[in-house]
Amino acid sequence: MNLMLSCSKAIDTQLRKIRSALTPGLFEKVEAFFNTVAGIATPVAAVVGTLIALVIAIKVDSLQIFLGGFVWIFALVICYYIGSKLQSACQSTLQNNPSSIAGQEYLDIVAVLNGVGAVVALLVGTYLSIQLSAMQPFFLGLALSLVLIYTVWLTLNPALITTYVQPSSSAGVDAIAILVLVSKIYLRANKVFFGLFPAIGCVLLLNSFLQSFGEPDAILTGSIAGLIGFIFVIMGLLAPMMCYLFFIFSYMLLDVVRSILAMGAYASAQSQPAVVQSLTPSNATEPDTSVSASGQPQQAVVQPLTPANETEPGKGVSAEMVKKIVIGLVILILGLIVIIKGKDFYADYQVKSKERRVEDERKKSEDERKKSEEQERQSREAAEAARVSAFADNARKYVNKPALDLILDPQINGQFRGIFRENTSDFEAYFAESQNVREVDGLLLGSGCRMDQCDQFRALAVVDLNNTRSYAVVLMRGNVRYFGASEETLPPAVKKWVVSHK
Repeated sequence: MNLMLSCSKAIDTQLRKIRSALTPGLFEKVEAFFNTVAGIATPVAAVVGTLIALVIAIKVDSLQIFLGGFVWIFALVICYYIGSKLQSACQSTLQNNPSSIAGQEYLDIVAVLNGVGAVVALLVGTYLSIQLSAMQPFFLGLALSLVLIYTVWLTLNPALITTYVQPSSSAGVDAIAILVLVSKIYLRANKVFFGLFPAIGCVLLLNSFLQSFGEPDAILTGSIAGLIGFIFVIMGLLAPMMCYLFFIFSYMLLDVVRSILAMGAYASAQSQPAVVQSLTPSNATEPDTSVSASGQPQQAVVQPLTPANETEPGKGVSAEMVKKIVIGLVILILGLIVIIKGKDFYADYQVKSKERRVEDERKKSEDERKKSEEQERQSREAAEAARVSAFADNARKYVNKPALDLILDPQINGQFRGIFRENTSDFEAYFAESQNVREVDGLLLGSGCRMDQCDQFRALAVVDLNNTRSYAVVLMRGNVRYFGASEETLPPAVKKWVVSHK
């Protein structure tokens, strides 16, 4: 068993099923639908465009813009007339310029490639929409997919673009048929463009109309969508004319080549009748003539290529199937929106969760820092309290003892040395005759005087137990001097001593 041959047969089977669904009758109904859309979208675009011009004209006080609204209506009437008239010209051009190809194989290959491209475009658009959390890639992928499906539809039913399978076609005729195939597809699409582009333009114009109620610059300078909307409407209505002109001028060169090839075919024609196979589902025959050996033309024998059990035109897709396709597309769009929004919600949740974790860590770090600082503060306070207590305990042992003993204590004497420096001995001499140390309001007061000069030279040593500092007051012949403190900061007990001994 040849596996690859089985795969090829499976692809051909699927092509037959798709051909039975995408029938010429259904294609004509789609064209009629787009014609109806054009008939609705054109007056809507005229009204919306005029309203946009009116709103902007009022805001910027411009008569030219106001008159432009009426010019817009007149332009759409003319463009719709041109487009609707040239639709019949496009159809006649297709009918009057048939082409033939030696076999359906090339068309099947084009259909398969375009079908695969349609699926890939839809999947890529869906993936990018989910990846970028936006619907625009999906709609772009859907649009490209529909264009490719449209191409598949025409290549599976080439009779819609007057292309027929004729085994007797030469290589040159095949080349012409292949080259003109794209032009014919484009020409046949004139009715689709005629309705699709104005509909898209209407949506863009409605969006611009809503923006026109804001700042006028939103449309005059910043709204590209409004300009694109006007262009889309005009392009759609003039699409039949552009398709027609593009086809006839591009076909003109191919027609010259066709004439040259036809002359060669006439000279080398065989006497047997040509067998022509039509892809049209009906039993209608495509006339062709061959030339006998005697030079007399003969009527060609035409055979339909479509199998006898092939679905009749217009009956391939039922209303129920169309309904299922539409429902499936709606479910796909809704599911995609749910996935995108779910991804956004999940990303937002992750961001907020990370922010909460960072905030919790910050609070935890802040609490630990505060706790550490509090412990350090308590440790410092405890150390300070212990130092003050040790200082006070050391100083209090001199209560009711001579003041000179207090001054000569190493710890307290060190503080006095920091105050008097090289004059410390002179200060100590003021306590040659010392009185006992007494404690008053957290202060140790020890007074003394110079030997035999108590009436002129007296001193008071003060030890502040709470602040663990020492200072002194010296009376010299009626003058008071303060060392290690200022008169304003002296406690009452010290001031009282100064007053009583001054």
